[in-house]
Amino acid sequence: MATEPLIIEMPKRMDGAALSSMRKKVNEAFDSDASLIVFNFEKCDFMDSLGLSIIVSALKMSTKADKKLRLVYVGQEVRLLLQITRFDRICDIHDSMDSALAIA
Repeated sequence: MATEPLIIEMPKRMDGAALSSMRKKVNEAFDSDASLIVFNFEKCDFMDSLGLSIIVSALKMSTKADKKLRLVYVGQEVRLLLQITRFDRICDIHDSMDSALAIA
């Protein structure tokens, strides 16, 4: 039986400095019983290619583990990177936590 959704707070900067701790959090999330994992970007205002690699890994893990991955409160700068790389087409992006947590 699935547990409550698991929300991961993204750091202010998703870059090389955050890589190790974020990989650990993501791995723990996908090892949990949660069937829905939400990345909360509310405080994140920068993401580079190393930060994007976390998203790529999480997308792969979500498919493999049959879990849903959603992104919420993605700001303009991070959203631009997702658009340029076309990840906005494969990421489930929401503008509100209620929407991200909705069962679907």
